[in-house]
Amino acid sequence: MYHWEYFTTLLDVSYTHPKVKEFLQKNYPDMKVLPKYMLETLTPQLNEWASHGWELMILEPVYVDNEGVIRPPGGATETRFMAVFRKPKQV
Repeated sequence: MYHWEYFTTLLDVSYTHPKVKEFLQKNYPDMKVLPKYMLETLTPQLNEWASHGWELMILEPVYVDNEGVIRPPGGATETRFMAVFRKPKQV
């Protein structure tokens, strides 16, 4: 029986992650103009967590208000996602 370790974080749909530009150029070479928000920008971030042994369990769009409170999506384009990961815990 596994014992699990869990980790939660917020991921941004943005081009600021160090590996995003390289990933998009490699996988979408014909795309000359990138949309303002592109869900595919999450891929390098998810791959980075996976390379450390974390398995993605949940990925949900969320809205973070001005006070930093996480709320359900408000109907607008959400650019942040709550991610829940797990990996086997060393016992």
